[in-house]
Amino acid sequence: MQHLPVLLILLLLCSPLAANRCKTDVTGIWSTKEPGSREPQLHIRVFKHRGRLYARIIRLLHVQKPPQAILHVNGEEKKRPLIGTTIFRDLVKKEDAWAGGRLLDPNSGSEYRCRVWRVGGHLKVRGYQFIFYKTFTWFPALRTASGSEIIKIARRN
Repeated sequence: MQHLPVLLILLLLCSPLAANRCKTDVTGIWSTKEPGSREPQLHIRVFKHRGRLYARIIRLLHVQKPPQAILHVNGEEKKRPLIGTTIFRDLVKKEDAWAGGRLLDPNSGSEYRCRVWRVGGHLKVRGYQFIFYKTFTWFPALRTASGSEIIKIARRN
C-alpha cells in the first residue's frame, strides 16, 4: 500500500512519453485507398532498417490479376511483381517527420522526393517533384482486416 503513491507518480511521468511515441511512430502495416473508395487496395509494411525508413508492398486486396511494378534500372525499364516492391526508401528522421528518401510510383517507374509523417491515426506520404507535390493518406491495416491475418502476412514478407 505504501508503494501506491510511487507507482502513480511513475505512471503519470511515463504516460506522456508513451503517448508521444504512439503519435510519432510510423512503422507498422498500413493500407491504401483510392479517393472515393471505402475498400483498401494494398497493405504496405513500413519498417526501419539501420536508422532509415522503408515501405514495402506485402499484399494486394480485391485484385484478380495483379499488375506488375515498373522499375528503371541502369536506364532500362524492368517489370517485376508488385508484391515485395519497395515504395519508399532511405528516409531519415527530421524533427516530426521522415524525409530525404525516394518514393516510387510503381505504375510509371518514376521516383520522387519523399516526406512521411503521422497525423492522428493516419500516415501522410507526400511525393515531390520540383515545387509540385501530391499527398496520400494511409490508414492502419488493423482497421481493415483481422489482426491475425495481418500478422501472418507480415511474417511472410
